[in-house]
Amino acid sequence: MVRTRAPTQAPAAAVGPARPVHPAEDGTPGVRLTALWRVFLQVLAVMVVGTIATGLIFASVIGFTAYEQVNVLYPAQILLAMAAGMGIPVVAWMLVRGTGRRNAAEMAAAIVLPVLPFLGLVWFGVTSSAVCWGYRATAVVAVLVLLRARRGSYSTAQGRAGPGRTAGAGARHGRPVQPFVNTMPHQGGVMAAKRSLGSVAGQVARQESHAGVTTMKAIVQHRYGPADVLALEEIDKPVVGDQDVLLRVRAVGLNAGDGFIMRGVPYFLRLFGGLRRPRHGVRGVDVAGTITQVGAKVTDLGPGDEVFGSCGNPLRGGALAEYARARRGMVVAKPPTITFEQAAAVPLAAVTALQALRDRARVQPGQRVLVNGASGGVGTFAVQLAKAFGATVTGVCSTGNVDLVGSLGADAVIDYTRQDFTRAPERFDVVVDNVGNHPLSACRRALTRTGVLVPNANTDGRWLGGLGRTITALVMAPFVPQRIRPFVASVNQADLLALTELIGSGKLTPVIDRSYPLGQAPEAIGYLIKGHARGKVVVTVVGPGEEG
Repeated sequence: MVRTRAPTQAPAAAVGPARPVHPAEDGTPGVRLTALWRVFLQVLAVMVVGTIATGLIFASVIGFTAYEQVNVLYPAQILLAMAAGMGIPVVAWMLVRGTGRRNAAEMAAAIVLPVLPFLGLVWFGVTSSAVCWGYRATAVVAVLVLLRARRGSYSTAQGRAGPGRTAGAGARHGRPVQPFVNTMPHQGGVMAAKRSLGSVAGQVARQESHAGVTTMKAIVQHRYGPADVLALEEIDKPVVGDQDVLLRVRAVGLNAGDGFIMRGVPYFLRLFGGLRRPRHGVRGVDVAGTITQVGAKVTDLGPGDEVFGSCGNPLRGGALAEYARARRGMVVAKPPTITFEQAAAVPLAAVTALQALRDRARVQPGQRVLVNGASGGVGTFAVQLAKAFGATVTGVCSTGNVDLVGSLGADAVIDYTRQDFTRAPERFDVVVDNVGNHPLSACRRALTRTGVLVPNANTDGRWLGGLGRTITALVMAPFVPQRIRPFVASVNQADLLALTELIGSGKLTPVIDRSYPLGQAPEAIGYLIKGHARGKVVVTVVGPGEEG
């Protein structure tokens, strides 16, 4: 029997049982079969997740010894991997089962079964590079499965139709769901309230003459692919929130990430930006322009102010347009000594170089710093910043860029077509790798015993791209004497202000390779992704003599 409880509110809201009912509580053979089938699927899911996760850890640790010559004792590796093989399935099982009933046989199966195929990886993890990288690639899948399980997607006791439940009125996560007819007025009220709040904010926000314009031209993509998926279209202007500013865009600085997101490669980016097509079609985040409108809570900036900064998340983009929206905390005043094009070249590339040298490597005066990829967008800033910190700088670049890197202040320049810095006799206190054309173990050879390696390279790879190298660095770091410190740069107002001071003092100058008009943005990104730009590539949206 399924016990129910009389509703105390509206009858329509009290659907389903008063407590979650496990499928095995009903004695009918059909329900028992359903319960066994669900248990089988759950155990199978735990096997997959456990094997993927443990294989990832094991293949990463063992794979480094085989392919990157990290000296780690095999017994320690095997113990670490076995501990993960026993612990991860247990955690996964508890996430999968939620609050449902468990028994000893199911728990034993959840613990033992994933370990059996895991033991087979002992050999393949050492001898097969494909297996090593294959399990790294599935790390994202493992995380997604665990997160989905935690939300109750695999729960047997909650969120499933069972005896005594009304068809079409099920409860998710054990909470009754209101009938469709009852939810519509509520949703309509919420949407109406949002529209009302938006209209109030729009009335409070200060505006100028541009406020009468409701549309704008922008570079838009509707599918993943090469540069020809980008097209100039007319779209709506962004809506400004209370903490936002709206810019009349003057210039946009392009980054490697714009090309990755345009192509949808590496594929793991699509998990966050849209599987089949991008959720947000306007690329670009680094922007410089003139404020035309500010939100109600923005009091220190106003229309006419010249600023530069970031539109935020690269997956959302929004800069390659006539108007762009940015959070107040992501823009700062443009130094009067540089142009809009130079200002647009600064945000992500310069902040990346700053955080790599100042925060990750903690460069001190007198240290020897090597910058691999010294003529690129990040590299040109890294050379100048390292010199500003008092370091002795060596830049690595191609033959055609030797003079450029030398002009930025590098004390020595290595032409990689003639010399491999990883095999040179000189050792460095800091190596900032912006290219990723050498294994991490080779980069370590260029370091002193207590040196710091900062890998900052978007390496090739259709599935993980630079994430695979980051995972390799994170797992390698505890087992080597040198410090390996990968990171993900994050643009913020404090760092933009620090860079503004350096620009104002003449210690930092943006280097621009080429500038394209907005209509030629596809060609600009196509040139950038070839990987041979000298400094930054910029798109000019509004020329100096043009009116908004």
